[in-house]
Amino acid sequence: MASSVDVACLRLQKLKERMETQRTARQKEEGKSQQQLVDALGEIDSLLQVAKAESEQEIKKLKREIEKEKEAVTAERNAFEREKERMMDLTARDMDIIELDVGGRIFKTTRATLCAQPDTLLAAMFSGRWEGNLKRLKAGGAVFLDFDPDLFALLLNYLRSFHVSPVKKLPSPS
Repeated sequence: MASSVDVACLRLQKLKERMETQRTARQKEEGKSQQQLVDALGEIDSLLQVAKAESEQEIKKLKREIEKEKEAVTAERNAFEREKERMMDLTARDMDIIELDVGGRIFKTTRATLCAQPDTLLAAMFSGRWEGNLKRLKAGGAVFLDFDPDLFALLLNYLRSFHVSPVKKLPSPS
């Protein structure tokens, strides 16, 4: 008959074996889990590399587009600056005397009179912006307009009426 100590030792031995078996099983599971983690991390790393490469390509594409837009804006700005300088060089002033050859008849008036009504052809032509494009019979000569001189005279008188200031009311005698 086995003594109680032997029975206890046997129980302890079986318990130890069971614990060893469980520990080994846990280590195998942990090993599998760790391998799964390593595999998942490798897959994530591969996906990140692909995403990084695609992002870099997209960034390069966007940089090229931005550079093209920047060049276009710079070109527009330069054109604007040239136009602005050209306009500043013009010495068009409201009180400049403009000589017109309308249908063979010579008229003289001020630039302000011709520009009295904004958003009209005459205002645009004589604003000073297109000074170099006006038809002249000779350099520095009268600007040629192919219109009926009699009708133009009426138009010119109408435009002149915008510069006549109204007569101030005189104080009534008290």
